[in-house]
Formats: sequence, C-alpha cells, structure tokens
Amino acid sequence: LVPTFKWAQTRRKVFATIVLTSVSETEHKVTATDLKFSAVANGKKYDLEFKFKYPIEVKASKFIDSGRNPRFEIVKADAEKFWPTLCANHRQFRNKCKADFDRWKDEDELYGSDAEDDEDDEVEETQKTSAVASNVRQEGMGVIPTSGGITQDGIEKFMEAKASKPVESEIDSDDEPLPDLDKKRS
Repeated sequence: LVPTFKWAQTRRKVFATIVLTSVSETEHKVTATDLKFSAVANGKKYDLEFKFKYPIEVKASKFIDSGRNPRFEIVKADAEKFWPTLCANHRQFRNKCKADFDRWKDEDELYGSDAEDDEDDEVEETQKTSAVASNVRQEGMGVIPTSGGITQDGIEKFMEAKASKPVESEIDSDDEPLPDLDKKRS
C-alpha cells in the first residue's frame, strides 16, 4: 500500500509528512535525488518511493518519527528555487500527495519582494514574546507568559505582590444594583 502524505516548503526546507498512525518497523532512506520509506501501521505494510523534483542536501535533512505521522525535514540544495511539486513524477501520486496547508507558503510569500527569511521570522517572534513578558513583569499585569511556564515560587511572589497592593474603592458601574424588572410590568 502507498500511504497518503502531505508536503509543504519554506525557503530552505521541504516538509513531507506521512499520514499514518501506530507506526512501527520504520525504514527510510534519503539520497540527493530520491526518498524511500516503509513502515507497518495498524497491521498493514506501507511503502513509498519517489524521486524529488530538485536535488536536496542529504546530510542536513532529518527524519522525525514519533510513532504517529512520521516527518521528513528536507533541506533544499538551492534555497532560491520554488518547488511546484515534491515529486518528479507527481501524477503517479496525485491521489496520495496533498498540500500541508498548516505549513504551506505560496511562491510570492517565499520569494516575493516582501518575502522575509524563515529564520528571521522565528527570531523576531521570540524577541516579541520576550518584550511582552518584560512589559508584563514591569507593569505587574498578571501571570508572566514564559516559555517554560511559571514556577510555584513565582506564583507565591505574584500572590504576595497582589495582596500588598491597596484595593481601589472606586465603584464600578457594574457594581450598581439592577432595577427590579418585575415591578415595572404591573
């Protein structure tokens, strides 16, 4: 059987995800021009073999297998080349090879005039998160969004800081009593 697989790309990488659960007995081989994969899933044997549309860098590419949806992270040999298809003979897999829309980027997003570098996006996102966390800490605005969560010690310090702040006695409009609607109907 040939498994269903999804693919997407960034400027430097191509991602191929094999859509299988309960995967065991996994074997794979990636060369500069082709990919071979076989596994047993749910008691059935699956095999996939195809040639890439363009050459890849084998040593920099990775295979990730967690037992569910094994994934290849394939590094392009030419980062400036947009891949219109994953497979050289894409018609052979037209019912099995699908776009991974969770990761998909169009050619103009990858190579257009306003295209940004993938790694720069990740660094920028990390910097934004750090800046937000810093502002929250300085302003005492609640739980600090950190990548590792907040520790028990951090929770206790936060609670102590909250308890030591004076309570504002300003009445909020939501605290005013509501008019009795039943009396107005009579």
